[in-house]
Amino acid sequence: MKRSTKSLVLLSLLALSANVHAQLPDEIDYPTYLSKYSQAKSDSDSARMSANQLKSMLQQIAADLEANGSAIAISKSEIDEAVAIISQLSTENMDLDNTIAMLTEENLGLGDELQRLARAISELSSEQREIQDDLVGPQRNAHNLRSALDSVTKNLHQNGDRLQKAQKKLDRNRDKIKNLEGNIKTAIDESDRLNLKLPKIQNNIKQKKEDLDKATSKISQLENQVTKFQAELVSANQEVSAAKAKVDQLESKISKQEAKVAPLVEKKNRLNAQAIKAQSTVSSKKSELNKAKNELSSAKSKLSSLKSEKQQLAAQKNALEEKKTKFEEKLAQVEATLKELMANRDRGNANKIKNLREQRKLLRQKIAEVTPRLNKVEADLNKTSAELAQAKKVIAGGDTKVSNLEQEVAAAELQVKKLLADISAVENEIAQAVPQLARLKDRLASAKTELRSAQSAQASAKSKLDQKQTALAQVKKDIKRIEGDIASLKDQKQKAQERITIIAGDLKRMRRELNQEKNDFDANRRVVGTLRNTQNALKSERDSYQRRLSIVEDEIRHLRGELDKVQAQLLTLEDEHKQRDQQYVSNVQTIQSSQDRIQSNSYTISSKQSQIAQNENRIQELESQRSALLEDQLVKEGQFAQADAVASDLESITQETYEEYEDRKELYADYKSEAQQMGASQGQAAGATAGEYAGSADVKEDASLYGSKNGTTLGELRGYLAGLVDGKEQGLEAGYDEGVNSQASYDEGYAKGYEQGLQTAVALAKKENFPQGYAQVKEEKFSTLPTNKVVLENSVNGSLFMEKAFAFASTAAQTLTESFGIETPDYVSTEAFAPVRIKSKVDVEIARVEKEIARHEDNDQVSKAKPQYVYTAPTRIDVDEDFKNCFDVYKGVSDFKEACGDSYESAYKSQFVRDHKDTFFAAYEALFKEASDEAASGDFSGETRKAFDKAYKTAFAEARLEGEGVAYQNGATDGEEAGFDENIAAKRSEQLAKGKSEAANLFASSGVVRLNKYAQTSVKTEDPKGLTQDGKFSVGLGLVNFGKLATNRGAVSAKVIAASSNVSVSNTRANLRVLPASSQIDLSDVIQAKVTNNARPGSEVKMQIELTYPGDALRGSYTEVATFVSNVMVNPEIQVGLDFDGKVKDRKCFLGLFNCKFRSHDVKVKLTGLRDFVPGSYDVAISVLEGGKFIDLKKAQTQVAAPGKGVVATGALTYKFKKKTKDDKLKFKVDVSYKGELLQSKVIDVRAK
Repeated sequence: MKRSTKSLVLLSLLALSANVHAQLPDEIDYPTYLSKYSQAKSDSDSARMSANQLKSMLQQIAADLEANGSAIAISKSEIDEAVAIISQLSTENMDLDNTIAMLTEENLGLGDELQRLARAISELSSEQREIQDDLVGPQRNAHNLRSALDSVTKNLHQNGDRLQKAQKKLDRNRDKIKNLEGNIKTAIDESDRLNLKLPKIQNNIKQKKEDLDKATSKISQLENQVTKFQAELVSANQEVSAAKAKVDQLESKISKQEAKVAPLVEKKNRLNAQAIKAQSTVSSKKSELNKAKNELSSAKSKLSSLKSEKQQLAAQKNALEEKKTKFEEKLAQVEATLKELMANRDRGNANKIKNLREQRKLLRQKIAEVTPRLNKVEADLNKTSAELAQAKKVIAGGDTKVSNLEQEVAAAELQVKKLLADISAVENEIAQAVPQLARLKDRLASAKTELRSAQSAQASAKSKLDQKQTALAQVKKDIKRIEGDIASLKDQKQKAQERITIIAGDLKRMRRELNQEKNDFDANRRVVGTLRNTQNALKSERDSYQRRLSIVEDEIRHLRGELDKVQAQLLTLEDEHKQRDQQYVSNVQTIQSSQDRIQSNSYTISSKQSQIAQNENRIQELESQRSALLEDQLVKEGQFAQADAVASDLESITQETYEEYEDRKELYADYKSEAQQMGASQGQAAGATAGEYAGSADVKEDASLYGSKNGTTLGELRGYLAGLVDGKEQGLEAGYDEGVNSQASYDEGYAKGYEQGLQTAVALAKKENFPQGYAQVKEEKFSTLPTNKVVLENSVNGSLFMEKAFAFASTAAQTLTESFGIETPDYVSTEAFAPVRIKSKVDVEIARVEKEIARHEDNDQVSKAKPQYVYTAPTRIDVDEDFKNCFDVYKGVSDFKEACGDSYESAYKSQFVRDHKDTFFAAYEALFKEASDEAASGDFSGETRKAFDKAYKTAFAEARLEGEGVAYQNGATDGEEAGFDENIAAKRSEQLAKGKSEAANLFASSGVVRLNKYAQTSVKTEDPKGLTQDGKFSVGLGLVNFGKLATNRGAVSAKVIAASSNVSVSNTRANLRVLPASSQIDLSDVIQAKVTNNARPGSEVKMQIELTYPGDALRGSYTEVATFVSNVMVNPEIQVGLDFDGKVKDRKCFLGLFNCKFRSHDVKVKLTGLRDFVPGSYDVAISVLEGGKFIDLKKAQTQVAAPGKGVVATGALTYKFKKKTKDDKLKFKVDVSYKGELLQSKVIDVRAK
């Protein structure tokens, strides 16, 4: 119903279109043929609809057949699957029955094995308890011996510490005596040298005073010469000003003359550019004309061949499309049939399905072959149609275009001739103005020569003045330097006298200390002798305890070896019992799970048998439905074949009518295009002339308006700028002169400067003399060590290693001089004020005006100097139709006349706008400049005067203020020098005394700690041998509290700032404990560390510790660095293992008991290295403890090279039987030593038989 309604609407529209175009000739009457095509199309579409309905029915039947076949296949698949599952589960049940029987039998054997293992475990537990009881007695003896040994060792080390400290004191006494004797000699030498130096200093002071008198007499002479040369410079400046004014006047005249010539030169350049452009236009138009003629000739020759080629391609396209459609329809039929047969799942249709698949494959191949050929023909047809349309278009407008281009070429050539004549006339005008300009330039050259001569005289006068001013300044500078030298020499004299007094006091003190140190040396030497005797006695007692302890430890190690064996056997039996018990439980669980699985499988088999019966009934129902569907399919296929043939015939008729319609429509479009091109060519020619005329009138009006406006603005700004510059310069000069001579400002500055000079004197004295007095007292205090000496530990709970032994080592002394060095800069007085150019507020206004002038000169958008910033395209255009002629269109058809007229109007307006813009842009810039230059040359003196008055007032006030500042600064400089010179001596004495007083108070009211330069560091080691590999140690510090009060905890801190790579530091920072007043302190356990395990013996251990002390009046804090240096010692600790036979035979017999030889046996020693770099080798020895009458030691000792870390080295010891045994027990002891030090002993038992 919908398709019928659409057809009626389409026919109605076609009838209406036919009425509109009723007068069209038959060859272009496309509406009539469109009506015929629409009727044929309606008939063919109706027939095709009927055929498609039958096709849809066939497709539905095929789908039903395919679904039926799928259902049958699914049922058969489910039957096969159920049969397979039943077979699988039956087999699995049989396997599970066998497994149950096997595991039941295995559990019977496991029960017997578990009972046997329980009895064996009970027997070994009893033996273990017996050995543990035997160990109690030897362990008690070993404990008692170790306690006694520890007591003796402790006493030994304590006595050793006292001996070492006494030796240190003795060494320090010796060093101090030597140092004091050297210091006394040095002090005497220094006192003699200073006494010789004092007369020389006095002579230098006298010579400097004479030099000062000579320099003072030169100043007045040089000042008179400066005044004379200043007058000569003023005269030379006046001559330069007059010559410069003459040069400026001539340059102004030349500029005006050049301004007259410049427009003529510019006009000539503009005409030359226009001539070049016009000549280029002639060449371009001629090229276009030749191209248009060639295109027209080529299009006419190609037209007929393109039409023939298009008809052939259209016929090929229709044939290929028809062939492809037939193949596709046949393919659709085959696929539908194939789908139905596949759905039935009928094995009887196998051959049909195979044949249909072959047909489908063949049809797809044919479609694939036709498709690319059809695509290529369509592409060629589109290309040919486009070329045919282009040829018709070229022919339609070709003649008109050629005629127009010939006219344009003639007009362009005429314009070139006119421009060449204008250029000649301008060149004549330029030639007339050049001679006058040359005469002015000659006069300007002469005036510049006079100016250079005057400037040379000015430079000479200025050079002489500068020389005398420089000489005057140098003399003043020499005076100031000489005065400074005199003050320095006086200071040296005073310091030398003070130093001589100090040295005399130091000599008395050092001689007293020398006598005291000699007495201490004799006392300490007696104490050292007594302590050495005690040390030797304690060592003998220690060695005795060590031998007794070694024997008891051998017995303990033997019993522990037996105990370890029993425990290993016990663990093995317990593991075996646990494994057997776990296996028994696992078997029981497996039996139960197998029985559950058999029951589940039986239920599944019954379920699958029921499913098979249901699927067999379903298959019978589906096969009945399939037979009915096949019969209906045969009937529908016959009906479809008949309906498809009728539809194909009607579609062929429709195609023929469509081609007739397309030919007429295309020809109509070609003739209409020709009419449009005719109107466009006429409109372009008429619009170009009118647009150029209108553009010429508009450009003159706009260029004059914007050029005059910009020129007036520039003239006003330039006049205003000249007034600002002149007013500023004159105002600055007058104002500065008035300000710099102000007496009030000078007096005010002098008073302020005097106060500043006084403060400078106070500050300098505080900076130089206060630290000097402070440092003198500190140096005196630090030079005398307190007599009280204490030994303290820094750790809270005592020593780091508790009651273990330690050995002490001292390090070299380090001086403290650098910690108290004071740096002071030289005193520099303030320089006199030097006049500089004044920065005026007028400069801001000048910069603004200059920026504004630059904007109007350089920014085309602001000045409107470029046409793009003012041009406006015309919006209302009156079309002149006098040049339009549309009567020559094809057969006078009214449609074509109307198309020609519309095209004429559109082309006219478009060309009018283009030519209007081109004319405007070509002439605007020259006309704008001409109007701007004329407006800028007017009189703007009023602006100049206004700017001059404003700038002069502002600059005068600023310069006067600046000059007053100079006067103030001159007074301040003079006052500062007077204030300093009149007060410096008194302030220096005051600050020197104050520094000494505060330093003395520091030592009286607080703790003042520094390193003891005679013993900066000490060390405690875990190993009595010293710093051994993998050994712990702690570093202590030698300190002195020079103050009369103890320090607070943490007031002094220590920090490790560097350490060698063979050391691991535990605490890199430490806050020191309370340090007692007026004491030398040996502070231990400050930094805890450890030598690395693989440190190389002999390598240097180095650690730098930075100490931070509280500050004082001179500095916020002080730091010193103490350096600890020692060497790594070897740690020979080793892991020892023995490999031997616990049961051996004494003889080896041949041919009975009368031909026997005694056997030899080895005890292999395995040494496993615990660290690298242990040098040399280990000594291994074996001795007989029991059974010596049966054996001889063939190899009682050996040496084993020291192994690296984790490396095993071996050696062998040998014994041989010499007597027959009868199940006798032998006992040996193996000792491992390193360079005489016993490391380990092991006792072994051997059973001989």
